[in-house]
Amino acid sequence: MRLPFAPPLAPMLSSAADALPGGEGWQFEPKWDGFRTLVFRDGDEILLQSRDEKPMNRYFPELIAPLAATLSERCVVDGEIVIVGVGGLDFETLLLRIHPAASRVKLLSAQAPASFVAWDLLALGDDDLRNAPLAVRRERLEHMLAVDSLPESVRRERPLKGLENVDIPEDGLDLEATLDSIEGRYLQRALDRTGGVQTKAAELLKMTFRQFRYKLQKHQMMRKNASADV
Repeated sequence: MRLPFAPPLAPMLSSAADALPGGEGWQFEPKWDGFRTLVFRDGDEILLQSRDEKPMNRYFPELIAPLAATLSERCVVDGEIVIVGVGGLDFETLLLRIHPAASRVKLLSAQAPASFVAWDLLALGDDDLRNAPLAVRRERLEHMLAVDSLPESVRRERPLKGLENVDIPEDGLDLEATLDSIEGRYLQRALDRTGGVQTKAAELLKMTFRQFRYKLQKHQMMRKNASADV
C-alpha cells in the first residue's frame, strides 16, 4: 500500500483511571460495544485490521463497498465495527462473525449487517497525522466524511462536547437529569439534520447514551462501596 506507514499498526489503547479528568482540552467520546478496527485504504485496496493486528476483511465483507464509496483514495481511519440489534449494540451477534466458514459469514452479514463508526484519521494522502493534535485529526476526518453523503453502514462519531462541564455528583441525585439533558441535545441535533427522521445514527446515539449512563452509575456505586469500606 502507498501510505505514509504500512499495516499492521498497533492501535492506541485506553488506560484505566480512578476518576474523570479535569481541566481544559479534554474530548469525551462514546464507548462503542464492538470490534476496534483500523481501516487502511489505497485505491481499490482496503484492509480491515483488528486491535491485535489481524486482517478482518473476510469476516465483514459487507463493509468493503460502503467504505470504498466513502473514504478518500488513500487514508488510514481508526474506529469500531458494531452491529445494531433490537435492544442495542449486539456484541454477541458480532462475535458470531469470527467463523471459519465463508458461507456462514455471508449468511450472517445478510441477516445482521455490521456498521463502521469512524472517530480518528491517522493518515490522509501522503500526510502522516499520528503526531498531529487530535483536534486537527478530527477536523480533517469530518471534512473527509460529509454527514449527508454517508451510507448507513459508515458513521462519523461526534465528540460528546456537552460533557466537558459535567460534574458527576457524589450522591447521584442529579445524574439522571444531567444525562437526560445532554442526551436530549445530541438527539435533537441528529434529528434536526435529518428532518426528524429516526436514522440508524440516531438509534446508535441513544444506545450509546444508555451504555454511558450505566457505566457512570456503576462507577458511582463502586465509589460508594469503597467509601463504606474505609
